[in-house]
Formats: sequence, C-alpha cells, structure tokens
Amino acid sequence: MTPRQLAAAQAIQKFIKENGHSPSIRELGGLLGCGATTAHWLVKQLRERRIVRSLPGHFRALALTQRIPDGPGVDCVDLVDHLRRQQEFSRRTFGPGRNTAALLDHIRKELVEIEAAPTDLIEWIDVVLLALDGAWRAGWSPEEIAAALEAKQALNETRKWPDWRTAEPGRAIQHVE
Repeated sequence: MTPRQLAAAQAIQKFIKENGHSPSIRELGGLLGCGATTAHWLVKQLRERRIVRSLPGHFRALALTQRIPDGPGVDCVDLVDHLRRQQEFSRRTFGPGRNTAALLDHIRKELVEIEAAPTDLIEWIDVVLLALDGAWRAGWSPEEIAAALEAKQALNETRKWPDWRTAEPGRAIQHVE
C-alpha cells in the first residue's frame, strides 16, 4: 500500500469511527487535502487492493475489509509483493518443486521451538513463512494465496465457536458449524 493509499484508508477508518458511517468522496478529499477526483481515484485503488468495498444500496457506502494501522508513517506489507519476493528467495535457496516432506519436517522443528519459547515472535513467523512457502509450491499464485487468506478469515468470522471459557485448557477450540 502506498503512503497516499494508507492515508486514505486511515482517514476512512477514523471518519467511520467518529461518525458511524463512511465519508463521501468530497469529504474524503477534504480530509486528505485533495479534490474529489483524486479521492475517487484513491478509493478505486483501495477497492482494487480489497482494502475497502462498497455496500450496494447504501449512501456513503464504503466499508473497510481490515483494520488499518493508526498513525503516520506506518509501513504496511503488500502481501502479494512479499509472496513474490519470498517465492523467488525460496526457489533460489531451497530449489524448485513441492518439497512437501521437507517443509513439513521444518514446520515440525519450528513447532518444537515455539513450545520451548512460546513468546518468540520470530519462531511464529517461521511457521507462517513455511506455510506460505508450501502454498505457492502447491501451485497457488501470490494473488490466490492472499485471497484465500482473506477468505478463510472471513469464513472463520461467520462460523459459530464454543465459548472459550468452557474449553479444555491446552486443547484446540474447533468451530461448531
């Protein structure tokens, strides 16, 4: 996401929080110090990136599809660009092909490291990177992986889950429906 797109997304998020609805294109332009044409162009870019969506049949109908980090200068990762870079690095470093057995072996080793140091962010990220590596090696494009990540989160948010307070400690909580 470019700095200008980030500023537009942050402005939309703040406006919704303060007013209960999204800004008009003209209001967004005013918040960003630009005209309605530029604001419309920024919203179009955010739609293409699936950061905002329109709510059909509603006035002031922009909705964010994700929480946007607050504050100036926040550097957001473009997941598709990251996946392309990771794919190139991984192919160059670990070779071509699926390498499923090697990936699973590496994930198991990382899980042991997480058990030993459960607050170590880097160990958690190792598992994430390995899972993403497995996804592209299974034949999925960076765009498909990013879309699947978003779709899976959206699906999980629609599912019914048992009350976590009644779950057996240390056991996975699985959805009901």
